[in-house]
Amino acid sequence: MRKSYFKSVNIRCNMIVLVVLAIAFTTDMSSSLGTSTSNENSNSVVSQEFFKTHLRLTFNVKKDEILINQKGKDVWIETLNITLFDRIKGDFERIKLADKYFVEIKLSSEGYPEKAATIKLILADKNIDIFSFYKDSDKKYIVDFWENKEIKDTKETKDFKAENKVGVGAGTLIPDEDDNKDKDKDKDKDEKVVTSVVGDKNKSKDKIKRKPASVLPAITEPPIPKPITANIANASIANASIANATVSDVTSGTHSIANKNKKKYRDFRYGAAIVWDYPALIPSINEGINLQNKTAEYFYPISDRQYDKSEKEAHLQLVINLYKKTQYGLMNKAMELYKKKYGEEDNLEVINYLKANSLLRDSFGKKELDKGPEKLAIAMYTTLVDSVKEYDFKRGLLQYLVHYFLKKEDYVQMLQYAKRLYVNSKSNFDEEFEIFSAKMILHGLAGLWQVDSIKNFVSEKSIQSILPKQILLAYEMYALLAQDEHAKVVELFEKNKNYFQKPIHPAIIYNLAESYFRSGKLTESRNYFLEFIAEYNYMNKQSDARLRVALISDLMAENEEKILQLYRDAINLSTDPKIRYEARIRYVGLRIARKYKHEKDDLETLVFLDLNPDEVRLIDNNLKRLLWLVRLRTLISSKQYENALTYLRSIPLETMVSSERRMFEGDGAEIIHGLIGNYYDRGEYGEVVRWWGRYNEIYFDKVPLDLKLIFIVADSYIKLNLKDGLERTIAVLLNNGQNPFRSYPIWIEDEQYERNPKEIIQELRLIELAHAERWNDLYKLNSDILINDPKNIKVHYYQGVASFKLGQYDRAIRHFEEFLINSEQRMPLSSQETSLLFESYAEAIYKGGDVEKFIKTAKAVLADLDRSNSNSNSNSKNKSLDKLHERILYLYIEALASDWKKENFDTMFEAVNDFRTKYKNSICSGRVKYLLGLLKVKKGEPIAGEEIFKELLKDNSVPNYIKELSKTELSTLKIARHNI
Repeated sequence: MRKSYFKSVNIRCNMIVLVVLAIAFTTDMSSSLGTSTSNENSNSVVSQEFFKTHLRLTFNVKKDEILINQKGKDVWIETLNITLFDRIKGDFERIKLADKYFVEIKLSSEGYPEKAATIKLILADKNIDIFSFYKDSDKKYIVDFWENKEIKDTKETKDFKAENKVGVGAGTLIPDEDDNKDKDKDKDKDEKVVTSVVGDKNKSKDKIKRKPASVLPAITEPPIPKPITANIANASIANASIANATVSDVTSGTHSIANKNKKKYRDFRYGAAIVWDYPALIPSINEGINLQNKTAEYFYPISDRQYDKSEKEAHLQLVINLYKKTQYGLMNKAMELYKKKYGEEDNLEVINYLKANSLLRDSFGKKELDKGPEKLAIAMYTTLVDSVKEYDFKRGLLQYLVHYFLKKEDYVQMLQYAKRLYVNSKSNFDEEFEIFSAKMILHGLAGLWQVDSIKNFVSEKSIQSILPKQILLAYEMYALLAQDEHAKVVELFEKNKNYFQKPIHPAIIYNLAESYFRSGKLTESRNYFLEFIAEYNYMNKQSDARLRVALISDLMAENEEKILQLYRDAINLSTDPKIRYEARIRYVGLRIARKYKHEKDDLETLVFLDLNPDEVRLIDNNLKRLLWLVRLRTLISSKQYENALTYLRSIPLETMVSSERRMFEGDGAEIIHGLIGNYYDRGEYGEVVRWWGRYNEIYFDKVPLDLKLIFIVADSYIKLNLKDGLERTIAVLLNNGQNPFRSYPIWIEDEQYERNPKEIIQELRLIELAHAERWNDLYKLNSDILINDPKNIKVHYYQGVASFKLGQYDRAIRHFEEFLINSEQRMPLSSQETSLLFESYAEAIYKGGDVEKFIKTAKAVLADLDRSNSNSNSNSKNKSLDKLHERILYLYIEALASDWKKENFDTMFEAVNDFRTKYKNSICSGRVKYLLGLLKVKKGEPIAGEEIFKELLKDNSVPNYIKELSKTELSTLKIARHNI
């Protein structure tokens, strides 16, 4: 009884966790820093040491003598050695345990020897983790107690624990943690998960169904609250940029002001959006042996013969002795001599058994290609098992064959020999092997997914009398889940939950959690996965459970920082390298693909997607598709549209199911949208039309219409005077008026296009009139629109432009300021429109003669443009805005020079230097240099001014009128130096 008990104990206690081994190494190297508090002597079993980071208990025991396990806040130490228990008890009475880690210690030997003697250490906090490992060299069990401060002290953990008790509906985005107050009302909604494929005309609300992979559920973001617009007096640009948006906000593809009012991250659909089923957990067989160095002799040892009885027995003993000394050549010769002397049939079973064992021994440690002797030995075993009459002999052979085919995962043959073992053990009243073979039969049936056979087998009263109810249900639930009957798994559990007493079988907890996940009951699924992690963190499947917990929190749109921590835990604490890599992909999908604004630390995590040579072999089709998706989306999120398109072309979309392919095609449409948008912002309208024509059928015909993109294309046709192209795009808008428009994916966001096609067509007609410079017709049409739709703010922009072009500067200023004051979050303008707006507005003020207002306005515009350029790389500078900056800066200098106030001299000097540095080839550079000469004279530096005027006279690129002005200034300076 003790032998089998500690065999299972040994398996449960050996936690193969790389982090633990690392901790063991570092703490062992730094043991000199620890302080021992035990009165340790040669007879001590337990010692306590304090380190800077943790507390260590050391048990000087043999490996199989104690079992250490953690359940919640309790650490259990069990032993079947009562003498050892008394010694441990005495040591704990002498040791003063640290209050920081322990509240109480309880020792009990009640029920011994039927039950193990126990020591229960009650931890001071649930956030204290234990890591245990055995040091064979020192014959010591090491138990380290670590306080997880990172989790303990964060508000997110408290929220997480609370949310484990109260479910959040799957597929729901939580805009704020305070919104959890209404969770109880929505508890019944947990089962509903929206899984409609974006772009389909008919939306559905089916439960999650994934076989073998599925696309993420469609999740709707909460509406963005509109900011309170300030009441602006004097409506200057300086005021308008504060109340609404700056120039840099207007020009960015995804505007920063709007993003500040949104979540920091996009929803789940924009990241690692492919989810698949994890394999069911088959109940483990604890009776396994290591077949690397064992033959059937392990179960049926070869006995010595009565060699003094006869010469024949003495000869057979010689054969056995040679076998034991591994002298197989001499053994075979002795066998042949024995057969010649006593006949082929005499003791044939023993001889063949020895020969099979020797062949099997000879195959140990050899590569798969050299496994011929092993196969021959197994064939001899299968022949022997049919001829052997002695029960113990037959049982040993059958037991080995069952283990052998179990290791090979050949469930057909394993099941065949397990059945024979069951029949033989039952007929010989061997209860121990009757139980063993019954478990093996169940294991074989489960491995072959024979649900009906399992049901019939477990329904037999003889089986129910020898196997616990939990084991029977565990196998039945496994077989059901392996066939994707996840609803039946839940039903079976609910029907029999009264039979379950803790600790519940690990396969039951895991398979139930996975069944709830596949059913879309995410809260229930997470609770059972967490229970599995808490109870069975030594099992390899804890890796799957950890990642499922993180994924569920992600699907339920909880706090992103908390979800990132859960993914980090899955990376750091998982023992399965395949799960670790999936966690890395999902981590990058959230931190980069779904994040609106990237920091340097975010981009550094891209290295998580790289594979080392050992990991390449782990990549299956699911991980491959997930990796493709996340790599593509990190490029899109970083606005690297050219690289994203190149990468997308390399992905074999034709091999994917339609739902996944449509997702990649949707991203492809947004990539082309981004490229077209960049050309449009740079005023390269021919490229816009070319890219649209090239990729329209490849991507855009396969996804719902994108209103912003169609507007850009139509506007480009107008700028190119391509009337037919414009009418075709307007026809597309009219024909698709009743069809669904683009709602996912939208990587390039702009609220202005949340409009109907009729409004867009109306604006295109306005643009047509502006492009044709029909300013009177434009102003009249705008007036008619404002009468019918006074809330249409953008019409004021067109009114302002028309008024400016007609020379009505006061009227232009009023319309521009009306537009600036009432534009919410950001102004709905392209970069060209933005440039025209600020240039026309500033020049209208300048030409109107209000110098003070112009200086204030120009200063604000220049500051915004400088900020916009500082946030852009050299490859993404906007030409139209660069020209705007040049024009406003020049007018700003002229305005400062209009009255030559001393308090403006330094400001003007900075502006002039800025202009001469940035715009050396400007047509205004001569005029600006002339003003610099005047400024030097005004500041009392006539010699410096005179040098500038002389340089202007020598410069052939300077216009003649500037040279004439310079001559006048030089003459004036010369006269000023002489008295008449």
